[in-house]
Amino acid sequence: MAASSMASLTTYSQNFETLNATAPDALSLNGWLVYGNVFDSQGNYVYGYGSFPAPNGTPGFCAIATGEAGAEQGTQYINTYSDYNNGDHANNRFIEANIFQEQVVGIGDLGKTYRFDFDYKASSQVPPSGQTTARAFIKVLDPSSGYAIVAFPNFLTTSASTTAWGTNSLSVTIGAGWTGHLLQFGFTSTATQYQPSGVFYDNLRFAPLSVLSGTISFNDFVGSQAGRNVSIVVTAVGSMTPLFSGTTALNVAGEYSINVPGLAAGSYDLYIDGTPFLKKKRSLTWTASGASAVNAALVNGDCDNSGEVDAVDIDLVIAAFGAVVGDGNYSVSVDVDGSGEVDAVDIDIVIANFGAIDN
Repeated sequence: MAASSMASLTTYSQNFETLNATAPDALSLNGWLVYGNVFDSQGNYVYGYGSFPAPNGTPGFCAIATGEAGAEQGTQYINTYSDYNNGDHANNRFIEANIFQEQVVGIGDLGKTYRFDFDYKASSQVPPSGQTTARAFIKVLDPSSGYAIVAFPNFLTTSASTTAWGTNSLSVTIGAGWTGHLLQFGFTSTATQYQPSGVFYDNLRFAPLSVLSGTISFNDFVGSQAGRNVSIVVTAVGSMTPLFSGTTALNVAGEYSINVPGLAAGSYDLYIDGTPFLKKKRSLTWTASGASAVNAALVNGDCDNSGEVDAVDIDLVIAAFGAVVGDGNYSVSVDVDGSGEVDAVDIDIVIANFGAIDN
């Protein structure tokens, strides 16, 4: 069986709008689990309990809530808090409530990078206070080593706004040897003495990064490609409306790599551009993990980025003739060969490509 077919991690997306806010098992039926850890006042581990199906609406762990959603949050979201059913709150112990989804890493996941996106906001009524801490996390556990934590990217939400929603993301690259490890993503809230701890989360998405990569060659160019920027635009086939646009820097070999989130598998038009080079159109076949070896050779000489090598470009090079790096008249766009000086070679390149247009 091919390794790619043995991947166990799957995309998860949830905005809580379709879950029954009054059903006690609404979150558990959606795969949510909870686990409690208890620490003494010096931070020493005392005991743990779980994993259990996530409750909805009890004094412990979590609930589907309404009333404080923003324009992007619809109506419902998840409210996370400490386990106030645990009487050790009164004994000055810290109750860490974990609310999470759990998956198993497969061999086909190794080397991939996964990202967890979420919106967040503190409760306006009972936000974290006192000694309470709250955070979003990705956690990777090794069952063969007593569930030791091998990765724990996290984001502290203790001081989240009580009025405005924020957006953040976490990512983890699946390491070699992690096959069979547990990967959890979710939220934790640690409180003592029944101190408030309410933090809301919404618009959750856990998915592999979808990467577009390839190599760009610059025709008639002798300078270094390292650090030079190219723009990337993806559109529907035959459309000029961008579905994605971004900028990425090349390495010394002209290679690029850029994450393109939220693009469904299918066929697209891809445009690659970088002054003084003409824009290049490519057909793009996109999969769940992206697309690789998407290469392009860019035609030189479009100094004004008009989409055509024309008389204006010749005039720009002539006007800067003799300029060198550090000279006030020097411009990267007119040093078309990247030699560090605007000279006869640059004029010859523009003349040779005269009439060429974006293609």
